[in-house]
Amino acid sequence: MLQNLLANLYWQYFQQNRYRFYDRTNTGEKVDDTDFRTWDLETLFGEIDNLFKASLKNEKTLQAIDLSTIKELLIIKEESREFHPTLYDFLSHNALNFYQTDESSITQPAYKFEIDNPDYLCQAEMFSQMVLTSEDSTSTLLQALKIYQNLTQFHLNDKSPEALTQLNIERLRFVKQNARFDAVDSLYLETLQNEKNKFNDPNNIAPYDFEIAYLYYQQGHQYTEETPEHRWKLK
Repeated sequence: MLQNLLANLYWQYFQQNRYRFYDRTNTGEKVDDTDFRTWDLETLFGEIDNLFKASLKNEKTLQAIDLSTIKELLIIKEESREFHPTLYDFLSHNALNFYQTDESSITQPAYKFEIDNPDYLCQAEMFSQMVLTSEDSTSTLLQALKIYQNLTQFHLNDKSPEALTQLNIERLRFVKQNARFDAVDSLYLETLQNEKNKFNDPNNIAPYDFEIAYLYYQQGHQYTEETPEHRWKLK
């Protein structure tokens, strides 16, 4: 847990002082091993990446720790425990805050990983079984997908669907926002509707209905004479 919190501390410090790091020359090594404020950007992000990965290694142990048993150690909103019930959820979402941002990736290899496969925008069960690999081992997008997949596998057989539903919607949003393939909106909508149709309880259906309504809202504001298919999305 301490590795995760330290990585988060480094990430927060960067966000508050990004101008210092962007103006700094890459030194190739740590100027001062003990003072992260002196590191160059590549070194800092490499350390954050290593710490987050190390903090999630003992996943079975972390998954067995209910957040309610360590609530004195963490500042957590009461309502968020329904969606992030274990220490594994908490630490994984801390890591996702880093891996999902554009700024966390500073290396651009020729074989850069991209979310260019429509299958990433699929239902939870199929996503949990996908093979996620790339030559681009430094890709933060790929690392985020792997964390989402591990969380999905963990929650797929929960007795209550709330955590999986929230996780699933977050993953679908992430893929949609970073997609490099065609027909993104239609695939996104199809998956939301398929996931929604698995439930009868209005409480479980509502999160998917909200996402569908928000998609229509966005499309409605994109209406032009060239895109008549969006004309009635706000009605």
